[in-house]
Amino acid sequence: MAQALLMPILAIAGAGMSALSSISAGRQQNAAAKYEARQMEYNAKQQEAAGQQEAIKARREANLLASRALAVAGASGAGTVDPNVLNIVSGIQGEGEYNAQMARYNTRSQAESMRAQAGARRLEGKNAARAGWIDAGSTILSGMATAGDMYFGMTRPNAMRGGGFSGFFGKG
Repeated sequence: MAQALLMPILAIAGAGMSALSSISAGRQQNAAAKYEARQMEYNAKQQEAAGQQEAIKARREANLLASRALAVAGASGAGTVDPNVLNIVSGIQGEGEYNAQMARYNTRSQAESMRAQAGARRLEGKNAARAGWIDAGSTILSGMATAGDMYFGMTRPNAMRGGGFSGFFGKG
């Protein structure tokens, strides 16, 4: 009689341990996903900062080039207020501003992509945690069913003989 009780208790205990393991695994996956998401957001901020530096560099290079063009024009005798010289300088500064804006746009786009990946990773973590709980519930139910089969001396094929669970209720 003790063995008849021991086996179902062990089945339930094993199911409980497995359920706790599933919950723990889901929580660990969620924590890892949150960490990765924070890292992705940090990388996005770093990317934007790098874009700002690239924009500053592009403007500085354009200003230096425009200054050089004005100096050369002045030294050549063409004059710094000549319409052709002003058009060239304006074009250089316009190209510099375009390069600066493109640097900002590209890095901002990459940063937004990183933030979207971070959001997706957080969702994966939440889903893993939820799946851990669902798996735990399923494991407990399965363990209880196994324990019931052991306790009542039933097996799944025998339980269905004679229609439904008639063996369970003693009518088979």
